[in-house]
Amino acid sequence: MIEDALLSAIQAQAELFAKAEKSRKKKHKALETKLNEIRQSIRQFEETIKKIEVAKQEHYESYKDGKITKDEYLFRRETCNKQIEEMTANITELSEKLNNAHAMLAEHSAVNTELQNSIGITELNREIVDSLVDSIIVYDHERIEIKFKYADGFAIR
Repeated sequence: MIEDALLSAIQAQAELFAKAEKSRKKKHKALETKLNEIRQSIRQFEETIKKIEVAKQEHYESYKDGKITKDEYLFRRETCNKQIEEMTANITELSEKLNNAHAMLAEHSAVNTELQNSIGITELNREIVDSLVDSIIVYDHERIEIKFKYADGFAIR
């Protein structure tokens, strides 16, 4: 009985998977676009940091040449350091989002492969169950709960 219910649930999931292919591809493309935007933002922050480093060096040279006072140099240097710190924090945050999104893509790819492989199955084996099912809770003869290892959604958290 449990095997039959599990097989039916996996077949239903595989059928839903096949029907949702177009939507899944659209979500995947949107996520790839978002990843590219994040990569571009990281590059822009890195370029800005390089420019600030150059400006910081120029402030030092202005101080050494007597064009600005020591206090003015120290103020400008501190301003540059704060900007670099902010940019670095932004890069760190975006890098974490990028890593999370890559992990999510890898997970979705693995689930897609497993569901693709389960389309049309007529009997269960340990490999299929292990790859798709997280847990099975049997409440009584009439009710069981199957928790799959995957959830829907291509969102960057």
